[in-house]
Amino acid sequence: MGDKHDPFEVLKHFPQFDENFLRDLASSGWNNPVDVLKNLGRGKWPPVDIVETLNEIIITVDIPGLKRTDDVRVEVRGNNLTLNGDKVTDTGTLSNSRIHRQERQYGRFSRTISLPVAVNGKYGRATYRQGVMEIRFSKLSDDQAETLKVNFYE
Repeated sequence: MGDKHDPFEVLKHFPQFDENFLRDLASSGWNNPVDVLKNLGRGKWPPVDIVETLNEIIITVDIPGLKRTDDVRVEVRGNNLTLNGDKVTDTGTLSNSRIHRQERQYGRFSRTISLPVAVNGKYGRATYRQGVMEIRFSKLSDDQAETLKVNFYE
């Protein structure tokens, strides 16, 4: 009776369900299980790179098509970074048209990412240039949630 059954144990045998996927799934809080299941086949979106230097955590996010500050919100709490936003289709609605393939993603997105260390959100900065957002944080402990303004450059 002392052994606990891990409901995700079977997923560890599939390469697409690696440790990062399972950690992200567990940290998602299962607020909306339908969204989790819908996105299983899509991969993680938006895709991110996380780099740690001596003093900083640098997160690079590919989100092409954003136009203004209101399109994305960046929030950090401890070592969790949450990205929320809305990517509007750039083709609009064409009359008398039919979509044959749609691989690019549009619509609302929300992704929470575990950072390797706690960061200080008060001194974070986010910039967006040519479809790529770069977010930088100092490596300090801070349990307060902070929202960053994204500066857009042409």
